[in-house]
Amino acid sequence: FLFSKSFMKLNGQMNTGYKDKNFKLTESKANSAYFALFMKELRMYFSYSVYFMNTAVMPIITVGGFAYACITMQDDLNMIMNLFPGYAVLILCGSILMMTLMSCTTNSCISLEGSNFDQLKTYPIDTMDIFMSKISVNLLVVLPFGIICSILAFIFLNISIIEMLLMMMTSFTSGYFISTLGLILNLHFYRFDWDNVARIVKQSMPVMITTLGGMVVGAGFVVLGINLSNIMSSTMLVLILNIILLVIDILLHVYLKTDGRKQFNKIH
Repeated sequence: FLFSKSFMKLNGQMNTGYKDKNFKLTESKANSAYFALFMKELRMYFSYSVYFMNTAVMPIITVGGFAYACITMQDDLNMIMNLFPGYAVLILCGSILMMTLMSCTTNSCISLEGSNFDQLKTYPIDTMDIFMSKISVNLLVVLPFGIICSILAFIFLNISIIEMLLMMMTSFTSGYFISTLGLILNLHFYRFDWDNVARIVKQSMPVMITTLGGMVVGAGFVVLGINLSNIMSSTMLVLILNIILLVIDILLHVYLKTDGRKQFNKIH
């Protein structure tokens, strides 16, 4: 009599495991394909010490050296800038351009996939997500360098806020330029039969092209700017440089979305 009305309910609960009486179906959070690929690229980047040292050490040392010079030699640097007032932003932006173009991770990111590349192609994800995850790692390396140096120059070297923004803009435009260019070069000049990471990171054709090319372009821009200083201001020269880089960035991005996809699918 006591249990007859609730027997079925009690018996059912005894034969089942724990359950939450207040259970509610909610949307589960999951990482996007891009974020998962980005984390994978970061793990690969830090797993090869030669890869990391060859690309990240120069920006880190440059930031540290520039910060030390700004703090301990502020008066001397400002005196030098006052002697050459028209060339300050030109030299600063040219230095950022050179350092950014010489620090590239994407020029060997395809080759470093090695035997895992065929597996990467089987992932049910958009090819542009793969490209952007590799580009993002390079931007993570070079953008903080340019931004920190720009802020330090604004605080200690008495440059204008316009000149600081131009330095930051140079870091963004040149960073995306070298990221996409390095990836495109590695898509065409890849090598999977390596037995030593150093051969890919230091001696491959895309690495040599981006490193030497970055040095030449950065130094060439400063020399060209000095020669053209009688025609237009350094600020205008830097602005024109960023406009040109921005146009090239757009063209390279379009190439990745079209011919870059095709080249990626051809690789095996």
